[in-house]
Amino acid sequence: MNYLSHFYLVQDHPDPYLILGMVLPDMVKNHRKDWNMHPRRQRLQLHQDPVLASVLRGWELHLETDRRFHSSLFFIEHSRELRKQIARVLDRLPFRPFFLAHVALELLLDSLLLLQQRVDPGKLYRQLAACEEQDIIRFLELNGIPQAPSFTAWYRAFIRDAYLYSYSSSSSLSHALEGIGQRVWQARFPPGDTQRIAEILLVYRTEIESEYLPIFDEITYYLRLL
Repeated sequence: MNYLSHFYLVQDHPDPYLILGMVLPDMVKNHRKDWNMHPRRQRLQLHQDPVLASVLRGWELHLETDRRFHSSLFFIEHSRELRKQIARVLDRLPFRPFFLAHVALELLLDSLLLLQQRVDPGKLYRQLAACEEQDIIRFLELNGIPQAPSFTAWYRAFIRDAYLYSYSSSSSLSHALEGIGQRVWQARFPPGDTQRIAEILLVYRTEIESEYLPIFDEITYYLRLL
């Protein structure tokens, strides 16, 4: 799942550090894809500090959310169908339609939550802004990231740019998908294909808008058991 979907599951929680932990795994990978973290290995040390323990709790909820989502029938069926449609447009190397379909489905969920006003990006940004950068650095450093201070400029820009609001537009989703692919393969979509992908996403978003919420209900049920 992507940022807004993860936030939707915990949006009423009062602790900004748990909210941070819920989205931090994706933030870290978007900042530096070579940063590999396994906070559970540092659980005893992190639990000595209530702030860092909250971040760890959110991180673990993120991992469980992704695990359940990626094994769900909803994800399997819709990513398969999206892959077929995307492959009709991007059927050549270096692009991988399965990867693009995976990301596209997650972007579509964010878009639907935003369009139907089920989540407020502003609230997410306010919660993130309430977290002290030094606490974030401590969490990263305790998890083996010596370059942790470099993350804070990216973090501030993420909050300042507030680009999650743009996910209401199918063209913005297509550009976001292209940007993610470009980071992975160092290649842009061929001319005209970004618009073709936007058209696919617009139609597919309409097709799933009446059936997507149960996957959140299912995941919420299991998170409450943890």
